[in-house]
Amino acid sequence: MKNKGFSLVELIIIISIMTIIAVAIAPALIRYINKSRKADDLTAADTIKSAYNAALANEDIYEVVAKKSEDTNMKLGSDSVTALLVASADDDEWTIYGSSSDDLKIFKEEMDKTCPPEKLKFRKNIDPSDSKNSNTDYLIGGTDEFTPDGWLVCMNQAEEPCVFVTNGKKNSDIHGVSLSPLKCSAYKE
Repeated sequence: MKNKGFSLVELIIIISIMTIIAVAIAPALIRYINKSRKADDLTAADTIKSAYNAALANEDIYEVVAKKSEDTNMKLGSDSVTALLVASADDDEWTIYGSSSDDLKIFKEEMDKTCPPEKLKFRKNIDPSDSKNSNTDYLIGGTDEFTPDGWLVCMNQAEEPCVFVTNGKKNSDIHGVSLSPLKCSAYKE
């Protein structure tokens, strides 16, 4: 009995079937990967918000943050927020937003110790001007399209923490949408 192996036709048929299966599965796999990345970012935003709330349990930190919240420095829809800490994708520690004063240093150190900024996983463009992607009351810096590349921790007028995903800038060119509370439908899809 002779063992001939596979013929060329059989190999071509097998490769064709495998290609068809790969093409059919690829979009679902990409959607699953993006969904997983979004979930990771939302979990990171909630972790940042929890660390923020835990830091406020320290009276010294609470006084500093409350004093800083009187200095509204960003427009958030019809309200204003006080930006406190910011981090870009390459950072392994938080940076005090705005002035280089050391008034928030104790808060920054606590956040660095308990919750260093995590790398963002979902890196697709977000268009805040698209009404289905965001609520304009939870936008920072306008409606320019951006790729998530950083975090912004701030306090709203009700003295509640907000965590934004931003374009990674640390100055007035910052753009972002709220992830905690979740107001960006690009992350809800």
